[in-house]
Amino acid sequence: MLDGSIGLYAVAVVASLPTSADPRGSFFVAIWILQLIAIYVFLSRAFTDNRTRRLAFISMVCVGTYSGLIGIGQALFARFPLGFQAIGGSGLPFAVARATGFFDNPNTFGVMLVLCTLVALECAMTAGSVRGALPWVASAVVMTVGVELSYTRAAYVGLLVGVLVLLGLRAPRTRRSALILVIATTIVLVSAVATQASQRVMSTSASTKDPSSMDRIYLSLASIKMFRDHPGMGVGVGAFSQVYPRYRDPRVNVSPVTDPHQSAFSIPAETGLLGLLAEGGVAIALVWAAVGVRRFAPGGELSLAGLAASGAFLAMSFLNTQQYTYSFWIALGLASATILQQGSDLRAGVMPLIVRGFRWPRFP
Repeated sequence: MLDGSIGLYAVAVVASLPTSADPRGSFFVAIWILQLIAIYVFLSRAFTDNRTRRLAFISMVCVGTYSGLIGIGQALFARFPLGFQAIGGSGLPFAVARATGFFDNPNTFGVMLVLCTLVALECAMTAGSVRGALPWVASAVVMTVGVELSYTRAAYVGLLVGVLVLLGLRAPRTRRSALILVIATTIVLVSAVATQASQRVMSTSASTKDPSSMDRIYLSLASIKMFRDHPGMGVGVGAFSQVYPRYRDPRVNVSPVTDPHQSAFSIPAETGLLGLLAEGGVAIALVWAAVGVRRFAPGGELSLAGLAASGAFLAMSFLNTQQYTYSFWIALGLASATILQQGSDLRAGVMPLIVRGFRWPRFP
């Protein structure tokens, strides 16, 4: 179902081209998205091999830790020599240096670190000893601080949701794993609260007084109106900014509007009913898999970071556009690999919730 829904999204992207409000721009955006879907297909099959996944996890944590350190340096030193630095309030009552790592956008940086942090936390939770878990915990702390210093609220929400999903899926089985879990989550949460980002979280909680938060609501309403007027094939993938002047909301503070700021509503607006069905299918498939995994409590050899990260990205899709980022498709690839590895156990675990007593046959 996950593969089918993503395939349907690919069809929706291509089908939106002939009627797009910006045919040339939509063509290049479509090429970009199809490339990301191809990456998903490759990773979803490659990550089913435990050794390949382990090496990928080590690489992701190393890259995330290094990037987190760069972000910390950018936030602390005005003339830090590496990477980029964004200066701006962005919803804060004061101008602040937002860490971006090697990206040109702090939002992309923060979202990438969410995925890598969840991978590091799972590695800590599945470590054989407390000593073996500490390096992973240290990396998770560095990346969490990097997330906070990016001042990306979508990443804040995603990290919280991802940690909760990971805890819910990978319940500790022994006292040692429970101790590792407590140490890891405590240190990570303390490191998050201890940063200046607490002021950013406070501004988010008072969303009606925060222009940045309200802009997302107004742009979401504009996306809904676009879908209502173009329910068939949408306005064209990536063509939101071209059509927005017709739906302009005078309450929006950002100018010019180049980004719809939310995937949940912009995907149907840009790709129509097929896009809506596709994103709904992805969400259902991920929930289906998570329920099956939780019921059967798989062993440590089955990675659940992908499902946790995908849950994080679903939450973040209501705050920013995620379909154009590598991190989103890597997370889906990890989740798909988990479903492929568990295979018939997931089908057997979920179906009794719908048809009591019925089980799918186990194929060799």
